[in-house]
Amino acid sequence: FHIMGLPTQLISNSISFLEMEDRLRARVNKRLDAIELNCKYHVEKMIIEESEQEGNIDEEDEDEDENDDQRITFYKEKSYSSDCIRRLTQNVSIGCLKIKLTGSKEFHREIFNLLTEFDIRDLYLDSKSFDHALLREIMVDSFFLDLTKACKSLFVHDCENISAECLHQVYKNMMDSSTKLRKFFTDFFSVEKCISFLKLILITFRNGVFFSNRDIEVRFVYQCCTHIVVSRVFDGYMEIYFFYNHCYNTYHINLKIHETRESLEETKNREIYAIIEVFPE
Repeated sequence: FHIMGLPTQLISNSISFLEMEDRLRARVNKRLDAIELNCKYHVEKMIIEESEQEGNIDEEDEDEDENDDQRITFYKEKSYSSDCIRRLTQNVSIGCLKIKLTGSKEFHREIFNLLTEFDIRDLYLDSKSFDHALLREIMVDSFFLDLTKACKSLFVHDCENISAECLHQVYKNMMDSSTKLRKFFTDFFSVEKCISFLKLILITFRNGVFFSNRDIEVRFVYQCCTHIVVSRVFDGYMEIYFFYNHCYNTYHINLKIHETRESLEETKNREIYAIIEVFPE
C-alpha cells in the first residue's frame, strides 16, 4: 500500500484522522506538505511540552484529564526550529492549548511570540509550565494585549510586568466586545496595581471597604479553611473576582464577561455570597 498513489482528495481525508505529530511529519514530502496545509482542522485539546529526554514525559506534571490530549513534545537535548509551530497557526484551530516549555532559548521566545497568531479558545500558561524569567520578559503590555485578541480565555500565572493601565484597557475592550477575550485569570498581580486598576474604573478599595459613585454590586465570601475573603464586583455583565494572597502579598484577579443574564444572576445569587454595601466617594 503506497499512500502517494491515492487521489489527492482521498489523501486529504486520510490526513484529517492523523495525530498532530504525524500530520507535521507530512511536511517532509512536497505533495503531502501542500495537501496538509490546505486541510483546515480543529483540535480540542493540545499540549506543547518539553521533556528531559525522549520517551520520558514527567508523569508528576501530567494531569489525569490530559491523557487524551494531542501533544507536541520537544526534547531538551535536541535543537528545533519553530517552523512546525508556525505551521500550526496557518490551518489549526484549538479548543484548549497548554504550554509546558521550561527553557529560555531563542526557540522558546519564538514559540511564545507565535501564540498571538493562533486561533485559540482557552490558553493556559501555568506556574509549572514555563521559565518564569522568560515569561516575565515577554509578558509586557503590548504582548499581553495581543494575546487577548487570540483567545477567549487566558490563564497566566505571573503578570508582574503588566501595568494597571493595560489591565484597564483589556477591561474596556471586554466590556465593549472589541476583543475576543471573555475571561482572564492571574494569580500574581501586585496589591498596588490591583488598587490602581480599581481606581481606573472609579472604584476605591480601602481597608476592605468599597467606595464608588458608579452603579456596581459587590458580593463576598469568607473561606474559613484558608482565611481568605473573596470579593466579586459586578459591573453590568462584567464580573471582577479577586482575593488577597497573604503568602506572596499579591492579588488573584479574574475578569469575566457573562454571556447571558441567566449566568450573571446565577453567580450573583449563590447562597455562599453575602452582599457588601458600596459607599459613595
